[in-house]
Amino acid sequence: LLLLCGLPFMHTLYLTLPIYLACVCYNTVGDLFRCNLENFVISWHSTHCSETITKWFLLCVYWLFLAVSIGVILSIIVSAFICRPILSVEFLVLGLIPVSRREENHDVVKWKRMWFICCLAIAIYPQFPVVGQTPLPTVCALSSFFTSLLIFWISASPVLSSAKVLFRCHSALHLLAAVVVILVDTFRDYKLLLMLLRLICWLSIPVAAVLPLFSPRSIIIRLICWFSSLMLPYALLSLSYESSFVLFLFILLITYVRLEFGHMNDDEFLTIPLPKRDNETKLLAEEGAYLC
Repeated sequence: LLLLCGLPFMHTLYLTLPIYLACVCYNTVGDLFRCNLENFVISWHSTHCSETITKWFLLCVYWLFLAVSIGVILSIIVSAFICRPILSVEFLVLGLIPVSRREENHDVVKWKRMWFICCLAIAIYPQFPVVGQTPLPTVCALSSFFTSLLIFWISASPVLSSAKVLFRCHSALHLLAAVVVILVDTFRDYKLLLMLLRLICWLSIPVAAVLPLFSPRSIIIRLICWFSSLMLPYALLSLSYESSFVLFLFILLITYVRLEFGHMNDDEFLTIPLPKRDNETKLLAEEGAYLC
């Protein structure tokens, strides 16, 4: 499909992507219809029908249905690379999937709403012009500012009090990034000041690489710290709305992780610890390093 649309053959990433998408589609179809190939083969052998033709007919129908389902889903996903409005429709459909599920945990309801709002916001981005055509420094500054507010609000949570100081530092750095973006746009004619501001932007890359090392042993805190560290240089080096897209994408991914742990309440989810390495794991790692 991509070759027919005129994309160069050297775009190996786009050419190999359907293989991965086909596997995802197969698992999705299997989950939706609660059937997979192994269960079908087992039931096929245990069928009491004496006619072999009927058995082969059932097998062909299954494979035909599976191939058509994967083909349709795969065509829709791949078409998003050519027609951007299709990507918006995909996110709108994606936003409705968790809402249709019933959960016993009442804490998950607000996360479902957040999922829908994030999908609705991300669905707008494919309608924007291509990044780089129209620089919008104000949008970049606002993205860093709202990221700073978000992390500051997270730091006020009593459950995450162990990382309060760390989150406040992240919040201050993003606020500084917003100020730097505004200054770069305002004083673009002052070469000396502009060089200093650009130096600050480039120094944010090693700073972002070091900051996650100070995070405590908690999965959610680590995820927030890694996002904040990656967002810092990304927002400073952005030209338009792409930094705000990353902000919505992070909230969407965190919401996805929360929905996967729907059996927990919010306090339990936010305090999930990292698994500790036991002596056996350390010994295996040392043996592997010795063999290498």
